Amino acid sequence: MVNIRSDAEFMNTYHFTLQEGRYFSQQRKTDTATLLINQAAAKALNMEDPIGKKLILVDDSLRSLQIIGIINDFHLETLHEKIRPMVTTFSPDENLRLLSVRIRPDQSAAAIAFIREQWDSFVPDQPMEYAFFDERFDRLYRTELQMSKTFTTFSILAIFIACLGLFGLASFTAERRIKEIGIRKILGAPTSTILTIMIRGFLKWIIIANVVAWPAAYLLMNHWLQNFAYRIDIGIGPFFAGTIFTLIIALVTVSYQSIKAALANPVDSLHSE
Repeated sequence: MVNIRSDAEFMNTYHFTLQEGRYFSQQRKTDTATLLINQAAAKALNMEDPIGKKLILVDDSLRSLQIIGIINDFHLETLHEKIRPMVTTFSPDENLRLLSVRIRPDQSAAAIAFIREQWDSFVPDQPMEYAFFDERFDRLYRTELQMSKTFTTFSILAIFIACLGLFGLASFTAERRIKEIGIRKILGAPTSTILTIMIRGFLKWIIIANVVAWPAAYLLMNHWLQNFAYRIDIGIGPFFAGTIFTLIIALVTVSYQSIKAALANPVDSLHSE
C-alpha cells in the first residue's frame, strides 16, 4: 500500500476529486491522527462504509488513524501497472520534503526564478532541485513514444515503396493491355468502363492482402496491449479503416496510368495491326 504524506493543499494543487468525506484542514491539528484512502484501498479493505473507521498504519511507527475521506483513483505510475491502494496522511509543513507548485506553462521561467529566490532566502546553504511532471511522464512513456515514431517512419516508408510498386505494375499492365483497351474503345466502351476494368484487378488483390493481414495485425497489437494494466479492446473498426485507407492510396496510385490508358487514342495502339 502506497503512503503519501501531504498538507492541506495537496488535493487542490493536483485537482484530485474527493468521492466522499472531507479533506485535511490546516485549522484542525487533530487531523494528524487521520488519513484518506483512495477507491482502490477502500475496495481492498472490503469496508461497506470506511468513513470514521480506524486503520492501523505501519510507517515510522505503529499508528491507529481514522479514515475521514475517500479520494478518486489516480495514476502514480504508468498504465502498465494497476492503480495500487493508497493512503494519504496529514503532516505539518515542516516535516515535508517535497514542494509541489502548479504554474502556468507560459510563465515557467519566471515562476522558477521566483521560487528559487524564495528558496534561497529560507535555505541558502541547500541547492534547490526541481523537476516537471510532464518530463517525468515523458520518461515513463519514452519507450512507447520511440516505438510509435519508429512504426510511423517505417509505415510511411512501406506505403511509399508499395505505391512505387503499384505505379510500376499499373504501367506494365496498361502497356500489356493497350491493344485490348483500343479494341474496346473502338467497339464503343466508355472511358469509365475501361477505367473500372483496369482498377478492378488491383482492388481484388489489395482486399485479399488486407484480409490476410488482419489476423497478424490483431495478434501483434493484442500482444502489445497485454503489457498494460489498463487497455482498450481491439474492435473491427480500425481494420476496416485501414483497408479503406489502403484502397484510397491504391486508387490514387493506379488511377493515373489507368486514366492515361483509357484516354489514349485507339488508332495509336492498333496502327501496327
